[in-house]
Amino acid sequence: MGYPLVPGYEAVGRVISVGAQSAARVGQRVYVPGARCFGEVKGLFGASASRLVVPGHKVIPVDERLGEQAVLMALAATAYHSVSGGGTGAPFAPPDLIVGHGVLGRLLARLNVAAGYT
Repeated sequence: MGYPLVPGYEAVGRVISVGAQSAARVGQRVYVPGARCFGEVKGLFGASASRLVVPGHKVIPVDERLGEQAVLMALAATAYHSVSGGGTGAPFAPPDLIVGHGVLGRLLARLNVAAGYT
């Protein structure tokens, strides 16, 4: 990372221009992941910029109803993965206490409440 650094890791926005071979449509709401864990997608910083130039194969269309909250997809998946058995198919026991701050901790708490835990 160099200076100046534009913050922002993952982004949700609207497509304003597309290349000739892009499957995206102008006006379409898309999610741009920033983590290296999404296949061929390389890490992305600068998502807080007013405009991003992103290869079309690295954008994921999202439902209009999600709006800008679609940016929480990766964090919500992380929180869900932590309480769903980590891909083993066997859910973890309900937690006695959730220790976490920020968005991930809040999403984890909400998932537990949605699952009926108090």
